[in-house]
Amino acid sequence: MSRKKTQTSNRDRGLQLREIEPMTNAQNLLFNAFYEGYHVISMGTAGTGKSFLSIYLGLEAVFDPHSPYKKVLICRSCVPSRDIGFLPGTEEEKISVYKRPYQSIVQELFKRDDAWEILEKKGVVQFCSTSFLRGTTIDNTIIFVDEIQNLAYNEIHNVVTRIGKDSALVLAGDFGQMDLDTEESGVKDFFEIAKRTKGFNIVTFQEKDIVRNDFIKDYIIAKNQYDKEKRERTIYNGHRVERESFNNIVVAGKKYALEATPIN
Repeated sequence: MSRKKTQTSNRDRGLQLREIEPMTNAQNLLFNAFYEGYHVISMGTAGTGKSFLSIYLGLEAVFDPHSPYKKVLICRSCVPSRDIGFLPGTEEEKISVYKRPYQSIVQELFKRDDAWEILEKKGVVQFCSTSFLRGTTIDNTIIFVDEIQNLAYNEIHNVVTRIGKDSALVLAGDFGQMDLDTEESGVKDFFEIAKRTKGFNIVTFQEKDIVRNDFIKDYIIAKNQYDKEKRERTIYNGHRVERESFNNIVVAGKKYALEATPIN
C-alpha cells in the first residue's frame, strides 16, 4: 500500500482523523514499511510512539476508500501476569481495563471523547484478548498486537496464523518491559523466526526516538545506562566480584588470588 492523500473523514461517522507525520527516522521507517505492504514489527523503548502510530496507520488505511481494510482489531494479552481472574467484575469489565489506553489513543487521533464509542459501534475498531482468537480467520483487517513481550510463544503463533485474506499484521513491544519470566515470554523465539520470514519488516526504536516528553527521554536514558552498568558487573555466587589488582579479586569481603592458566 503506497502512501497517498487518503480520505480521513467520514460524514456518517462525523469524525475527522488527524494527519500525523513521522517525527524520527524510526517512525519514518515504520510508516514506509507499512505503506510498502509489510507485516511490521516495532520493537524498542517506551515513549517512541509505537502503539500510537500503529493505530493511526491502521485507521488511516481503513478510512482510505481504495484499501481493502474494513476495521482495526487491537489485540493484547489481558493476563500479563496470568492473573486476570483476580480482577473484580465481569469478563467484559476485566478486559475494559486493558482497552483504556487504546480508547485514549483513538480519542487523541480524532480529538473527540466519543470517537472510540462511535467507531466501535460501526465495527471500525475492535479490542480483543489474544486468548479469544483461536480457530478464527480474520479478513480485511489491520491486526495490531501490542505488548508482544508479554505473550507466550503459542499466543504469538496463534495470532500470526489468524491472518486471512487482505489483512495486515502490526506488532509492537519492548524487551525492557517484560512482565513474564524470560522463559515464559515467546517474543525472542518469535523475533528470530520473523527475521527469517520475508513478509516481516522489523523496525527498532531507540532512546533517540523517544517523543513523549523530554523528562521521559532523560529518565529512560538514565535507566538504560544504569541497567547496562549493572549487567557489566561480574557476579559470582550472588556476590559482587571486585578486582583489586590484576592478580586478586574480592568476593563478599574475602580476597582470592587468581592463578594464571597456561595456554597450550
